[in-house]
Amino acid sequence: MAAWEAIVYRDVPFGGLQIAAYREARLAIGASLGAISTSLPDSASDCLAGLLAGAFAAALTTPLDVLVTHVTTANEEEGEEGLTPGGRRKSPFAVGATLVREQGLQSLTRGIGPRTVYYAWVCAAFFGLYEAFRRYFEAHGL
Repeated sequence: MAAWEAIVYRDVPFGGLQIAAYREARLAIGASLGAISTSLPDSASDCLAGLLAGAFAAALTTPLDVLVTHVTTANEEEGEEGLTPGGRRKSPFAVGATLVREQGLQSLTRGIGPRTVYYAWVCAAFFGLYEAFRRYFEAHGL
């Protein structure tokens, strides 16, 4: 529960970016591939669009993910350092400001490569399966 606020700040933008990027990537793939896209299975285009969307959303929200990690560790492992002088937990913004002041702005991009690659494949699988099941259920009146 210590990082709940930071998790919401990360997951809501990630979800919105992922869905918007998927929609745009799906439209762009269809438009740019033209006749080729009709020969590709729909699921391949869905997976490709999901891969691009996941990578995009993960890269852009990496600073928020770094904050989640630091908020969690500051509040759980550092005891008093994770608290304000009044005894309240530090906000994600306060933790972020401290992180940037002590380690520089580039510290907010730590882990961007692995996170981007991980979510690219996760989102490719998610959107590919989601769209395949959606088409199946629609075709069978479910």
